[in-house]
Amino acid sequence: MSRDETVYYRDQTAIVTNVRATVGGKTYALADITSVSASQKRPGRWVGIIVAVVGIAIAAFAGSLIRGGGTAWLFVAVGAVITIVGGYLAISPRTQYFVTIANSSGEVHALTSTDKERIAKVVAIINDARAKQG
Repeated sequence: MSRDETVYYRDQTAIVTNVRATVGGKTYALADITSVSASQKRPGRWVGIIVAVVGIAIAAFAGSLIRGGGTAWLFVAVGAVITIVGGYLAISPRTQYFVTIANSSGEVHALTSTDKERIAKVVAIINDARAKQG
């Protein structure tokens, strides 16, 4: 970094100066950036839902066999565990947010985080730095 550079923002994975933005380990010259935006990807929850439904089906079928005795209780317990795992898989994924930088080479998700406010802050700072360039 030269003496002529002014640091606008610095954290563990992003540095924005009046000349460049280093985000996610890659450096982009502000003059080459055509746009910066925030984007998001919501997690898929279908796998967890399907696993939970399978667990419920196993537990229900085994529950109907309990009168016959034997190992039906074991299958009820296995079905319950599968249902719990499926429920966890369905609710645990978090939305991922991205700093999306576009330049002449195309668009890239330069930084990924589950912290929406941090991504919005980095996008705003890069856009402000670009505006100050003229």
